[in-house]
Order: sequence, then structure tokens, then C-alpha cells
Amino acid sequence: MIKKVSGLLLAALILVTCFSGYVLGAEDGVADAIKGTPVIDGEKDAIWDNAKPIVLAKYKEGSADLNAQPTVYVMWDEDNMYILADVKDDIVNHSNESAWLGDCVEIYIEEVNEKATGTTKTGCQWLVTVKNDVFPHSRLVGANYDNRTLTTAVKTNDNGYVVEIAFPWVDLKGKVAVGTKVGADFQVDDDSTAMGLRDGTIVWLNGTMNASTWGTINLVEGPPAPAAPAPVAPTPSVPAAPVNPSTGDSGMTILYTAAALAGSGIWFGIRKRFSK
Repeated sequence: MIKKVSGLLLAALILVTCFSGYVLGAEDGVADAIKGTPVIDGEKDAIWDNAKPIVLAKYKEGSADLNAQPTVYVMWDEDNMYILADVKDDIVNHSNESAWLGDCVEIYIEEVNEKATGTTKTGCQWLVTVKNDVFPHSRLVGANYDNRTLTTAVKTNDNGYVVEIAFPWVDLKGKVAVGTKVGADFQVDDDSTAMGLRDGTIVWLNGTMNASTWGTINLVEGPPAPAAPAPVAPTPSVPAAPVNPSTGDSGMTILYTAAALAGSGIWFGIRKRFSK
């Protein structure tokens, strides 16, 4: 009986541990943003290779087989939070006057991470279409939302499109630092039929205006600077063997050679032979 109870407790402990890891995993609302300053040009430059991917895999509408497959990356510095959405999409289209009824990226940001239920005081929602049209959502304005000027760039590519955003700090201006936590959620809208209607909605967590359902972005240090290469010790040069060094007088060279032969007795042998 004791062994059975112990086994059950062990199993329960394993389940709790696994479940805790699942709850605290990045896919469930906790992610890191490394420090760095990218160029906002619609390109996934090398600086983004160090950023942690946030895969949007929750389809409120549509499916991964029919609709876009987005991955979001986040960085930060003292001036901005930077968001890059790399969207795999076979059909890129935005032909509806309503921003959310075509291909677009929606970001939800609550700077001070209040996780407020209902209308958040510091949160706001912005939409950036594949045409690079930028819209603040009027029903979720937040404090100071209209004081912001987002810098954005959008580029299509063979696989879909990239949206890059610089979101300026307002409530955290002058206060942002390593360890700061920011409330956030991300959503991508998709018109996979090019008919001017949204048939796909892909979110990180919930994609609602209720900030209490948003995730948390931890601002962390950037990657360490690459180590300076070790100095290379110079390789000592070996002087080449002299090749026929010149004496400056070819005649003298002949005399020296003759004298050497004479001294060795070879010259007399040669002379005696030819004098016969």
C-alpha cells in the first residue's frame, strides 16, 4: 500500500512539474526580448538572428494548412520596442478598406504590464497592413497612444512578407531597463482567397482587447560582444640560400677556380695529358 501511494505521489509530482513547465513556457505567454537596435527596413537583418522566435500557432480562424504561418521577434533599446513579424503566406493581399479584413499584423502593448481587466490605462493596439498603412485601434487607445509615431516598413518576398515596427516608449520613456516586463500580444490577419475578406486569424495568446489575457515580454541583455581574435605570433622568416652570389668580377672568379684546381693537383693532370 505504501509503495502504491508513493508511486501515485511520484506520478503526481511529475505531472505537476510538466504542467508547470508548460504554463511557464514561451508559447504560453512569457518571452524574452534581447537588447539591440535594428534598422527598420522590412528586412530580417542579421541582428534579428539573436532574437528569440515567438511562433504564432493559435488559429482563431482558419488553419495552418490554409492560412498564414507567422513568427514574431522582439528587441528593445532605450527608445523603442522593436517587433518583426515574418509571415509565411502564399497569397499576400489587402483590398478591403477595413485594416483587419486583409493581410495585416496587429500588436497589443501594455508598457507597465498592469494586466488590467477591461480598458487598460497604458495599453494600446496598432495594426500595420501589407500596404504599410498604420492604424491605432480606436476602441483600445490607452494613455498617450496618440502621442506615438510608429516607424514601420513592409516588404513582400517569395515566402510571404515581413513587417518591421519601432514602437516608441511613452510611459516607460527614461525608465526602461534590463528586467523590465511589458505586457504584449500579437495577431496576424489573413485573406487567403484575395477576395477582400479575412478568413484567417492567428494569435500568440488571445488577440483580445482585455490586457489581462496578454503575455509578458521580459527585457533582457543583448548577446555578448564577440571576443577579439587572439594575436597571431609572427612567423620568423628563413632567409633563402644565396644563388650564385656575384663577386663583381667574372675574370677573378676564373682565376680563383684555376688556382683551386692547381692546388688540388687536378690542373697538372689535365695539362700533362693534353701536352702529349
